[in-house]
Amino acid sequence: MKLFSLFIPLMMVLAFACDDGKRTFSETVTVTPVDPLGTVGGVVFDASTDAPLAGVTVTVISGGYTFNATTDDAGIFQLTDIPATGGVFVMYSLDGFLPARLQTSFPVAPGNVPYENPAITCEPIWMFNNTGSFQVRLLDPTGVPISQVPLQMVVPAAYYSVDQWGNVYFRGDVNRVANTNAMGLAQFRDIPELPMSGSINFPNVRIYVPEIDLDGDGNPEFASTTRNFDLHTTSDTIQVIRLSAFVPGDLSVSASNNSYFTATPTVPGQFSSGDSIYVLFNREPDADSLSVVLREFAQDGASWPLSPTLTGNQISFTLPDGLVGGEMYLLTVYANTEDFGNTYTRTVPVFITPTEALTVSMARENPMVINSPVIVTFNQWVGTGSQFYTFLTGNDGVVYFVYDLNSSGIIGDDFSEYGYTSTNVGLESLEVTPTWVPGLAVGRTGFSKRWRFSPPAAAVAGTSVQFTFPFVMSSAYLFHTPAGDTIAPMTGSLP
Repeated sequence: MKLFSLFIPLMMVLAFACDDGKRTFSETVTVTPVDPLGTVGGVVFDASTDAPLAGVTVTVISGGYTFNATTDDAGIFQLTDIPATGGVFVMYSLDGFLPARLQTSFPVAPGNVPYENPAITCEPIWMFNNTGSFQVRLLDPTGVPISQVPLQMVVPAAYYSVDQWGNVYFRGDVNRVANTNAMGLAQFRDIPELPMSGSINFPNVRIYVPEIDLDGDGNPEFASTTRNFDLHTTSDTIQVIRLSAFVPGDLSVSASNNSYFTATPTVPGQFSSGDSIYVLFNREPDADSLSVVLREFAQDGASWPLSPTLTGNQISFTLPDGLVGGEMYLLTVYANTEDFGNTYTRTVPVFITPTEALTVSMARENPMVINSPVIVTFNQWVGTGSQFYTFLTGNDGVVYFVYDLNSSGIIGDDFSEYGYTSTNVGLESLEVTPTWVPGLAVGRTGFSKRWRFSPPAAAVAGTSVQFTFPFVMSSAYLFHTPAGDTIAPMTGSLP
């Protein structure tokens, strides 16, 4: 009887399961979203004394919320219950010191899934006293002082940080304006007070002098100029800038907070929606001729005409809302001068501050071909920042495999094996030059989202690939973001 009672339910199950192949079954897996909370901490030092800095107000903005903490006697702060989603902004302030700010993000698991109870340890930062000053005397070619000229000073470092490998990075900038008096003297105040000479390799400061029209007839007597000074050796003395007589020439840019307008930087910096960009020309452009256009990198991408504000020789404009973090846009500035008819057209990259942590993925360039090259794709623009260093191999290579490529029984005793001193697998940039834009400033930036390498035939699919970015021998090949942040080692699986 027991056997019979089991037989009937079993037949019913089989009947439903077979159902002549017309019935299908599916299983639904429900994932409940979570909003994890994490911890943000760090340490702050006094750049003048190298001692921990207490009493610094630290403001953390994450997930639309603001949190505050104060550093203790050891310069340490910690905040808990921070929404661990998206980007995190950390700002530092203390009376008598220049403010500092940085952006970071909580770590995420593969698939961009937040960890439970994640933590951010911010890079240690060194804050400068704002008690420094600098004096400049402006003279004409015969040595006569020139008064009532607004000079602009840019200090390319408001604070500095040190990453886990000991690399020092100067962050932010300090902009000051001072007018020359009857003696041609201008004094800039509230700039960094540097420690004693030689303790840090502080970057040079820049003084911008506009073109000067003394008699107001519309024709300048003196051309604009830029001078660099070392605060370590010149801050205690009055520096003299002797101007040259004006020589008409092409309309050019003397200064900008997007350094691609003036040079080809390896660390160009990053911007966000709502940030302002300024461009200082060597003479006043014609207001009616000005045109500023921001466009997506793709040839057929969207574009945004921007409205520049002209103040003397300088134009400024604000980046529009909705720019995508981690992307690169192209900015075109057009201007000319009415008096000399000189035309200026230049297109430069604009890197947008990322809102997500850096990730990497890999895929075969041609899945149908055995040992096809591998395309490495990042979600941000990364690289060396130099158009000349876009292929990494040998002692400056980064691609290694956790695999016994030479069948010796040991991993790490031959080229490209993880643990060996060098690799013969090169990582090549696939950066595209946007030749479709006018006045392109640089053909290649040294940054790219897409890179490529050709794995050795011995490495099989699923082999762990190690990208050892911080450990190249030459600093010229050091991988970093446009903001200058070093790329930590990353791992993937060979497709």
